[in-house]
Amino acid sequence: MFCQIAITRQEKNVAAKYWEQQRKIAESIRDSYDKVNEDDYHEKFYKRFMILSERPDFFEPMPKNCRKK
Repeated sequence: MFCQIAITRQEKNVAAKYWEQQRKIAESIRDSYDKVNEDDYHEKFYKRFMILSERPDFFEPMPKNCRKK
């Protein structure tokens, strides 16, 4: 690939738009990966918490998918 330094305003705008698009793609990949890991972590935490103790009345309700069966 041949690289060229952007000199004109139009070339700089094209380069800025390209890199902004690349940042958005990278952000979406990172978010989708992080969501899976965070969901796993929170699920393990809730399961461990439910095993250790009963939930006090002043806590907010547990998510439906984490309740004891």
